Formats: sequence, structure tokens, C-alpha cells
Amino acid sequence: MRIFKNILIATLLIMVCALTYTVISANSKVDAAEKLIQTLKQQKKEQKLSGSDGGSVKQGEDKLIHFVEAAFNYSSQKDNRYEQAKPYTTQNGLQSMIPSSANGEVPKLPNDVVVTSKATNFDVYFRPNTSGTGGKGIIMFDITVDVNGNASTSRVMLACKLIYDEKQQTYLVDDTQVITQTEGTQ
Repeated sequence: MRIFKNILIATLLIMVCALTYTVISANSKVDAAEKLIQTLKQQKKEQKLSGSDGGSVKQGEDKLIHFVEAAFNYSSQKDNRYEQAKPYTTQNGLQSMIPSSANGEVPKLPNDVVVTSKATNFDVYFRPNTSGTGGKGIIMFDITVDVNGNASTSRVMLACKLIYDEKQQTYLVDDTQVITQTEGTQ
């Protein structure tokens, strides 16, 4: 019986350590994202004060909004969110949208489940790099997902790396990473 208690205590201790590590890791990602947001807000404010037109900043911010609208506004009736997002991404950016559990394949929604998704309320921050070849952005938005009539809304913070495509004369999303997703915002 004593051996069982020791094994149980050791298992619980390992689980607590793993949970603590996960929380600390998530908090450090959120802290880094919040610092980037503050930097981007300050740069945006400085551009407005200096009279800079911020054309590349505006173009990057617009591209992020169009990308999120294309990727997150969809219905299972016409499951084409990856096709909709293609004009706004590089091949790498499109791959970064695919869940790791899908083994690199574009997942398909089941036919017997009715799913709709709508992204709204965008807060977007973009900082071009000094070389003009790309930049980094964070976009926060509310997403409402309705599954068979049961809707849930959450707030998503998405970090994106953009590259500038000289041929198309526009930014393209080259990488995405969900920083946080907070359930229950309405």
C-alpha cells in the first residue's frame, strides 16, 4: 500500500510540474505578444505624430484583416476557407493554418455537421521590417463558431509573419501562430 501511495504522489508531482511549465510557457508567450503590441502601438502613434503616411503599415494591416476574413469566415456548406485564404498567403503561410493533427493535409469538415464561423471586431498591429521585405503583425478578433445551432464566441490573438511579394506588389502571410484564444467573450 505504501508503494502505491509513493507512486501516486510521484505521479501527482510530475503532473503539477508539467502543468506549471505549461502555464509559465503560455504566460511568457502572452507577455512577449503584449510587449510587441505596446511597441507597435507606440510606432503607430509616432507615425501619426510625425506626419508619415504609414502606407506600408496600412497595407500590412489591411492584408491581415483580409486574411483573417478569408480564413475564418466560412460555412461547412461550402468548406473553402483554405481556398479563400490562398490569395493572402504564401505556400508556407497556408501550411501554417493547417492543424498539426491533420498531418499536413487540408482538413475537411464532416458532412453531417453544420458549422459556420464569423470573425469580427479586429484590432490589428503591423510593423514592417527595415529592409522592406516583410514584417510582423498581431491581429486580435472575435470569432463566433456555430456548430449545429450551438454558438460560441471567443477572442483570438494571432501572430503573423508577412513577406513582401515584389511580383504582386503586396504583403503575403508567411506564417501564423495562435497566441491565445479566450472563450466566452460576447
